[in-house]
Amino acid sequence: MQKHLKIFVFVCLFSTQAASVTAGEIAVIANKDLSINSLNIKQVKKLWLSKIKKVGDSGNLVPVDVDPSSANYSAFYKKVAKKNPAQIKLYWSKQMFSGKNFPAKRLSDDDSIIEWVSSNKNAIGYISADKVTDSVKVLGTF
Repeated sequence: MQKHLKIFVFVCLFSTQAASVTAGEIAVIANKDLSINSLNIKQVKKLWLSKIKKVGDSGNLVPVDVDPSSANYSAFYKKVAKKNPAQIKLYWSKQMFSGKNFPAKRLSDDDSIIEWVSSNKNAIGYISADKVTDSVKVLGTF
């Protein structure tokens, strides 16, 4: 029995570490025509939490989120906002209940985000850094 418990604990620990490794770096991407060329982590956090809408002379930026079931969703909010998915859900529940703000549009995967961002002038999104294409520009990698 104890042998099975040790194996179970080892597998759980290994799975957790493997999941964090596979998440990798997250690239914040933008439409190529966007006037800004970089964002720092503080700006990214404020944009995705709807605390700011503009950076510099960019005009209103339109962030897009990935589906919460995606590993990128958890990795992004953990790295940028220091929050887990449950905390982000609670944050948006409070914002929507008060009528202050609403979460960003959600798309299913990296390819959908790349397509949407490349087709919308003030669009920004985040994807796995290894999925970046030349149809968008990278504003930061976290």
